[in-house]
Amino acid sequence: RAFTLIEIVITVFILMLVLLLAVPSLNGVLADKRLRRSLEGFNNLVRQAQERSVAERRAYLIVWRDKEVVLRPEAFADVASSPDKKSSGGMDFLAVRHVRAGRRRI
Repeated sequence: RAFTLIEIVITVFILMLVLLLAVPSLNGVLADKRLRRSLEGFNNLVRQAQERSVAERRAYLIVWRDKEVVLRPEAFADVASSPDKKSSGGMDFLAVRHVRAGRRRI
């Protein structure tokens, strides 16, 4: 016994309805992956700045513009004395400084 045209159309309609319900949740999963990848990249950049700061014993800046993020020693930045975060001329800066750990005597 074969399927009728109406049965095939109803089955295709139900499958399309299930797919339409699944697409928004799939978009959420993809957006979550993009966000996690972006945060991972930023964390790696901060970790790299921290490692360079400790190794070279000087502050590093993470400088980002619209389409570019770079890591620079603080002396080469366009900012004379940088607090932890500042904005200047369309660029944002995040300073990563090396702090020497010392023992306190009581």
